[in-house]
Amino acid sequence: MRKERIKATILASIDEIVIIIAIFFILPLFGINIPLWITILIIIVLTVLSIIVYKALYVLEKEPIFSKESIIGKEGKALTEINDTGVVLVENETWLASSAKGVIKKGKSVRVIKIEGNKLIVEEE
Repeated sequence: MRKERIKATILASIDEIVIIIAIFFILPLFGINIPLWITILIIIVLTVLSIIVYKALYVLEKEPIFSKESIIGKEGKALTEINDTGVVLVENETWLASSAKGVIKKGKSVRVIKIEGNKLIVEEE
């Protein structure tokens, strides 16, 4: 992924260089003159966009802090009543959840027993 980040940064820099060449050399050939302040503004915007792309690729490259499986056995709290589907707070994140046994009232403590897709299966503590 690091190669992709470097590649994206180089391509963004090349784009900026091409735009600068067009503004200073190609457009004047056709009698189009862009004021210097607009050129500077364009360069600043393109630089900010390059930084955003670089940072976004960096974030995508990072390993997750925990895997879904590591949440099995953790305790949480029912934010809604859980029958077929409800919402729980586990490890400071909200998750969709289903009850393994009966209805769980809002506010009760729950424990994660398994994961099915992106839904936690919980039981009341």
